[in-house]
Amino acid sequence: MRIAMVGHKRVPSREGGIEVVVEELAARMVMHGHSVTCYNRTGHHVSGKEYDIEHLDEYRGIRLKRVPTIDRKGLAAVTSSFFGCLAAAFGPYDVVHIHAEGPAMFSWLPRLTGKRVVLTVHGLDWARDKWKGSFGSWYIHTGEKTGVRFAHEIIVLNHSTQKYFQDTYDRATRYIPNGVNPVAPAAPDIIREKYGLEKDSYILYLGRMVPEKGCHYLVDQLVSAGVKHMEYTSFVSPKAIPQLADSKAVTEAVLKKYPGLDLFALVPNLRGAQNAYELGLRKVCHVVSLSKSHNKANINRTHEQSLEAYKEIRSAYSDLNIVVDLATTFGCPFEGKYNDPQAVVDFLKDYIDAGMTTCCLCDTIGIADPAQVKAVIGALKAAYPTLNLQVHFHDTRGLGMVNTMAAIESGITEVQSALGGLGGCPFAPGASGNLSTEDMIWMLNEMGYETGIEFSKVLAAAKYQASHIPGNYSGHHIHIEQETPCKF
Repeated sequence: MRIAMVGHKRVPSREGGIEVVVEELAARMVMHGHSVTCYNRTGHHVSGKEYDIEHLDEYRGIRLKRVPTIDRKGLAAVTSSFFGCLAAAFGPYDVVHIHAEGPAMFSWLPRLTGKRVVLTVHGLDWARDKWKGSFGSWYIHTGEKTGVRFAHEIIVLNHSTQKYFQDTYDRATRYIPNGVNPVAPAAPDIIREKYGLEKDSYILYLGRMVPEKGCHYLVDQLVSAGVKHMEYTSFVSPKAIPQLADSKAVTEAVLKKYPGLDLFALVPNLRGAQNAYELGLRKVCHVVSLSKSHNKANINRTHEQSLEAYKEIRSAYSDLNIVVDLATTFGCPFEGKYNDPQAVVDFLKDYIDAGMTTCCLCDTIGIADPAQVKAVIGALKAAYPTLNLQVHFHDTRGLGMVNTMAAIESGITEVQSALGGLGGCPFAPGASGNLSTEDMIWMLNEMGYETGIEFSKVLAAAKYQASHIPGNYSGHHIHIEQETPCKF
């Protein structure tokens, strides 16, 4: 058969789940002897033009054709779907396979020229939060109705969608769930050895960290609780870390809703800083490790290269508040624990000279002790009295809270923590997460410190997160079913 694929952004791509499905389906149809053509959008990658890949005419045996696209939000999908369906309608195809409800708006075009039309509904997109009450919702919903009328066959991925089409339109559909690549079974001990996870103790979540996945609910809860400062993502290459490919979308959504929030993100290089700056962020974190070996393993840079990267960002964006996160301040998984505070003082001099005003001392593998914390902070305050210091502790050895108190008693007023204590370190297998935000807030509130944060709301956010996102959680309150205050 000769098959045309329409409705995706482009192949090859990892811009979304539909793109993955189209690529894999098309490639496998080719392997079975069919001729497949994918009609790709023009324009740029959804995460930015810097992530564009080379335009190809063929990939994995799939013919690739580009169609005219107005590369603007709200118009790219409409225009590429129209021209893709138009080209497929007059092309030499037996079947036109349309993906998603929005592109189905033009399913009548290939039907008009006598083509067999197949529609795959990947989800009821009109019902997603990002489209509710908008033109986009109307357009997608209308595309759904058009597809019901003109598609010869409709494929759905789950039984609930199948029931929806039956109940709403009295339309029969084909239930064909997305497939997965078969892999050789692996012993469950691997998970225990690598991540410290026991059977029935975790839930695996696979998906992008985008607004429609519910991330904004966590932000809403934290802001409601009184949180005013939040590091929320990293502007890294989506090729390297696809889970963070939607940092731009999340940033836009949060900044629009909470313009007064002190929102900041990690940036590894000038490109990441540019992305953050253009979105409106004026505060970022730049990571370098005190340990040479950890710096190389973590970000594949020498100390000299990390310093140059910092200077590049500083030079390009003079009004950007750059917090230098000094990883492995207190010890390294390769080099052991550090006992000389002067080493930290000496290392930071180049950054001070380059314009650094804020530094966060990070206990990356949770190896610090209170005496060491006080010694390092004391040495830095003596050497650089105007330097603003923050701390970031992990609770690997159960010392996150006491190290925090040691830092506070040394004059530190800014402490980084993670909701639920989510986190860990890939170079410390089995290690627990970061210092738990809700545990720290509870402690400080009980001790009479004015945090401005409502513990019960932070705890609710932490429990919500823990129920939706798997990982290493060092928090304690998230496991308490009911708070029982003691009064004497």
